[in-house]
Amino acid sequence: MIDHGGVDIGELVRAHGGVVRWGELRDAGISRARIDAWVTSGHLERVGHGLLATSTADPRMVEWRRQGARAACVTFAQASGLWQWRLPPLPHLGAGRSVPLTDCVVHRVNGSYDLVDALLSCCRCLPDVEALVLVESAVVLKRTTLGQLRERASTVRCARVGRVLERINPLSGSMTETIGRVCLQDAGFCVQCQVKVAGVGHVDLFVDGMLGIEVDSAQFHSDRAAYREDRRRWNALTSEAVPVLRVTYEMVIHEPEAFIALVRRTLERHASAPAVAPGR
Repeated sequence: MIDHGGVDIGELVRAHGGVVRWGELRDAGISRARIDAWVTSGHLERVGHGLLATSTADPRMVEWRRQGARAACVTFAQASGLWQWRLPPLPHLGAGRSVPLTDCVVHRVNGSYDLVDALLSCCRCLPDVEALVLVESAVVLKRTTLGQLRERASTVRCARVGRVLERINPLSGSMTETIGRVCLQDAGFCVQCQVKVAGVGHVDLFVDGMLGIEVDSAQFHSDRAAYREDRRRWNALTSEAVPVLRVTYEMVIHEPEAFIALVRRTLERHASAPAVAPGR
């Protein structure tokens, strides 16, 4: 459905797990006329008093919402179109203390709740790297800003939140880059993101001022033009004497020890070669 309003209703509904209350749409600045248009078109249907849902909404979410719960934390963040790594085994829901819920992780939530609230909850609830993937992607995709996150976090007394926010790099180009960067930093390497090399463009990761790393994805070389550009970049880097590793999503995510070992071995071999200054 083409909607020329200012707020993306579809995006907002998805963030709430496909089930949303009239009040939540109104609070987001969406007019009654626009809401009615979505109902009339069949994109949303009434499933309870003041409750609307898409035809594909999970019936469990519909029932949870009828009980007064709503998507929260990682469930809210992932439904908002952010980078996804590990899906939680159970949905995370927000509810008041008087709402009994089963088969989910419950966060006690009252009042308004938005993406920033969900991201800060992820920082408290998830392992640091998993939280960072979501929070960093929200910044990279311009769904929020580092300043907004820090301002809201200033009212939260939680060391884990600050620790995750400190590691955000707005230059990250993908989830795999984020995880690879953190993996290498935790192993003691100095890592830069999206470093510019003259005549080449940007290299995904640059380690210890010496080694470039290009992170391939499943969609890599989707067409012949991308293949030719990859070869041009590879040749340019070689002519500039910049050693470059190309690593796959599978290695970074599933074989981090092998990834670190490969980087360490390559750096040791090239340690005697002069470092190439990025952007020269």
